[in-house]
Amino acid sequence: MIVLGGGDDRSELSSCEIYDPVLKQWCTMPDIKTQRFGACAVTLDGKVIVLGGRDGAYAVSSFEMYDPVLKQWCAMPDMKTKRYGACAVTLDGKVIVLGGHDGRSFLSSCETYDPVGKAPTHEGMANNQKGRKRERKEN
Repeated sequence: MIVLGGGDDRSELSSCEIYDPVLKQWCTMPDIKTQRFGACAVTLDGKVIVLGGRDGAYAVSSFEMYDPVLKQWCAMPDMKTKRYGACAVTLDGKVIVLGGHDGRSFLSSCETYDPVGKAPTHEGMANNQKGRKRERKEN
């Protein structure tokens, strides 16, 4: 389990921690390159991918991948749309990011990231019917 970014009531964070179930403790790992709050993250082929979020003032389109062998974050091609509060999933070796907010409105757009080939690409998908946000209601 990895915790990355977020906020601490003063600013957005770039720190990352990973839980070691054997030692039963949290360990630090390299910071992400962009401070972000409201980002989404997935794993793909053993690598951690973090997308979007807010940098404090604005929604961002940046995209980073953590390589556990190299133990470093690498900047990847930006998404086509700036978004925070989005959802991301992996399917058939691709990352799909859906919805969120761009700082002005809720998004119905979706895009895929395909890491195969010399130049990884982001491709648009058909929009879903309604703009959505990720929200969890506490009981």
